[in-house]
Amino acid sequence: MQNQTVFMDSKKQLIEDIKFIFAECERLWDQIQSQGLLSISKEDSFCEIPHPSNNSAKMICGRAASELLIELSSNIAKQHGLEKKIKLEKFREIFSRIMVNRFLRENRPINTKEVDKVIASSVKQAKTHLKNVTYFIPCHLMRTKDPEALVIGPIKFHNRTSIRRVFLDKLRQRTEDNGHEDNKYSRRLLKDALRYYRKFQWVAEVEIKGYDRETSGEIAEQAVTSALDCLHLMLGAEWTDKMQIQGPAIFMDRRAKLYLSDSNELEASLSSSVFGQVNFTDGWSVGLSSPEHTNILNLFGVALELAVDPALARPLSQRFLDAAQWFGEASREKSPSTRVVKYVTALERMVMTEEHDDISRLVSDRVSAFCFEKPDDRETWRAKVKKTYDLRSKLIHGSISPRSDEVWQGVYVGAQLCEITLLRVLNEFGVDELKEDKFSSRRLGEWFNNVTNWADRQLTKIEE
Repeated sequence: MQNQTVFMDSKKQLIEDIKFIFAECERLWDQIQSQGLLSISKEDSFCEIPHPSNNSAKMICGRAASELLIELSSNIAKQHGLEKKIKLEKFREIFSRIMVNRFLRENRPINTKEVDKVIASSVKQAKTHLKNVTYFIPCHLMRTKDPEALVIGPIKFHNRTSIRRVFLDKLRQRTEDNGHEDNKYSRRLLKDALRYYRKFQWVAEVEIKGYDRETSGEIAEQAVTSALDCLHLMLGAEWTDKMQIQGPAIFMDRRAKLYLSDSNELEASLSSSVFGQVNFTDGWSVGLSSPEHTNILNLFGVALELAVDPALARPLSQRFLDAAQWFGEASREKSPSTRVVKYVTALERMVMTEEHDDISRLVSDRVSAFCFEKPDDRETWRAKVKKTYDLRSKLIHGSISPRSDEVWQGVYVGAQLCEITLLRVLNEFGVDELKEDKFSSRRLGEWFNNVTNWADRQLTKIEE
């Protein structure tokens, strides 16, 4: 009975909110008629909804009504499982257009029955925008041609030979499809796009299911970036710093510097570098078939299931991908001081669970618990973490120059700590925990404490 009362109260409030939105439109229109358009504040004048006479026209609703409409749209989308599936602005546009048509153009009464129909129609129309789309995202990985394809869960990286076969097959289907209406503009557009892709050695393929096009495009790019973050972890930041997603369609980056010599003559120096890594030799991918790499690639794939479908609730997968993102950004970063900050942030995101006291000690205890091999090495690792954490604090609080020689040592150690910690935590999580939809921060904190206590006991046994 209580739930039903709450439900009815929310419906009554929704009706009042819709009436308020229309009342604001009427109030502002009357003000424009009597005092002119310039009497409307700038904030109010930019807030509009569809006009009942013509959906392509707009009428001013004001900031208060616009903010309320955004809140209503967000709540409705969330209640019907559309919150992350479609852009809020698009759903707001659909909802406001149907609302205006029903209550202003058709002049229907604003009551519970009609409001329910507006909501149902909005949700139904919004779902028509949800599609399954496969994206191809060009990448600069390495200059070698192997492997032909590298699969990390839902993400597949093709080399040029592999992606050429895929594109030729799709182009053949396009030609054979008699129902496809082609034109000169679309052919030229496709030709230009393929010319751009030919500048890349690798292309990532990922399918995003059940999202609107704008959202799925963003998800696809982020998912492939997350897969790249995983590659940084597995292969090492030191060897993958030039890998990137998309970017300029050029093979060689050529640069020049001009300067005056001691004799006051104009001199020049030239440099060039390729996009992607050149330190991978042919046959490097054979090692990926080892049991260790096979296992970690499998765990990456499980975590990346969340990357291609963010509507999933998987707290531990989210935590890992977040930490891997900080690590990946640090690996690709040019500034050494920024790399240190991001490496330490990756460690915090991986092992911190909303604690607020003595963070430096807690991070040091937990990270060192995953890094040590021999019990008597624990203190060495703890000291490394503490030193790197303190360096990060000095950098962000301005007590050390970002150009200090100390920073480069922090870059090396920070990368080392992240690679070991993130991979070992991921391995300890395992497949089932990565897929679990309910794993509270409190429970995770207790899990980390158990690992730390176990590590402490190993040292105690040595001392005894």
